[in-house]
Amino acid sequence: EFDRRSMTGTRSNLLPDTASGQRPIPVARPLLPESTAIARYLRESDQSRIYSNFGPLCCRFEQRLAALYGLSAENVVTVSNATMGLSSALLALTGGKPGLCYLPSWTFCASAHAARLAGLEPYFLDVDPNTWQLTPAHVRAAVANTKRPGAVLVVAPFGNVVDPSEWDAFANETGMPVVIDAAASVDAQNVQFAPVVISLHATKALGIGEGGFVVSRDKALIVRIRQVTNFGFHETRTSKIPALNAKLSEYGAAVGLAALDGWPQARRQWLRLQERYWSAMAALNAGVRPVRPARLVSSTFVARFSVLTDQLEEALAKGGIVSRRWWGHGCHRDPAFANCRREPLPVTDDLAEHTLGLPFFVDMTEAEIETVAEGVAAASNARP
Repeated sequence: EFDRRSMTGTRSNLLPDTASGQRPIPVARPLLPESTAIARYLRESDQSRIYSNFGPLCCRFEQRLAALYGLSAENVVTVSNATMGLSSALLALTGGKPGLCYLPSWTFCASAHAARLAGLEPYFLDVDPNTWQLTPAHVRAAVANTKRPGAVLVVAPFGNVVDPSEWDAFANETGMPVVIDAAASVDAQNVQFAPVVISLHATKALGIGEGGFVVSRDKALIVRIRQVTNFGFHETRTSKIPALNAKLSEYGAAVGLAALDGWPQARRQWLRLQERYWSAMAALNAGVRPVRPARLVSSTFVARFSVLTDQLEEALAKGGIVSRRWWGHGCHRDPAFANCRREPLPVTDDLAEHTLGLPFFVDMTEAEIETVAEGVAAASNARP
């Protein structure tokens, strides 16, 4: 059983009651470990009086995260949040050298912000219409046009998996560093050499509030990323390379250890809900298309609908169902990146007009899932 927790400070969860007097169904309702589950780890910090700088709790947390992928602690470095993880990985690979960062516009704005923090200029590319992902062919064509190779930031959409083998081959062939932004893909098991950055934000399936980690089979690269996250220090207190301060505190690691204690049960619950959700959606004649394969956990439920996003969003809101364009209309339409160069983006524009995130959280009830399905059916003029 899962206790309900409210998501504070988020407008979508503070909406007034609907006309029927019922509370709206929020798009997300994060659930972190109980304070009692965290307390036993915090007591260790009380005793050690170590609170940051890769302390004992952080090291243990890294070891347990690495075990999720069948790797050792030397293959993982924790970070204060996934945005800093992306920037740290890019800095470790480029040394802060300026250039273009080729990335999809179909992503959360953190990806583009991270490229800028690493001293790179975002260059937006389109994605494959079936996987919603960047492909090596997209990047090769863009590099041929721009003649300014820098780095590549590949994004795994909404808990999906990026095939690392094709990107490792691309990096070996071109000499261009590749970083994989898999913020919501903690359940993706295939890790190779390109560094994979995972978010541990409260909204993720495995969340700690704020945090993240970087994982790779390249242990030397992980050492360098760790150095970037710690002012450029490595074995001495001399700052040797361009760097950040992106370390995870012992407090964050304590929450993470408690979250991992409950992860097997939580993962099973996420999968049960996901399967029930897709079953309800499959019963609709609404043109619903998933992007995520079965048996992979994500904390969002994002699909492509035949109906326009604006129409669906408005209809759901009238029924007390909160939805969200998690990636807006694409990064290229955000004012912060209006001056960034880009290739034509027809697939991105189409996805922005037909995809929507529906309510999804670990303690969602069967009745809430049915209510959402009925709302989608009504908006699509379909009947379950």
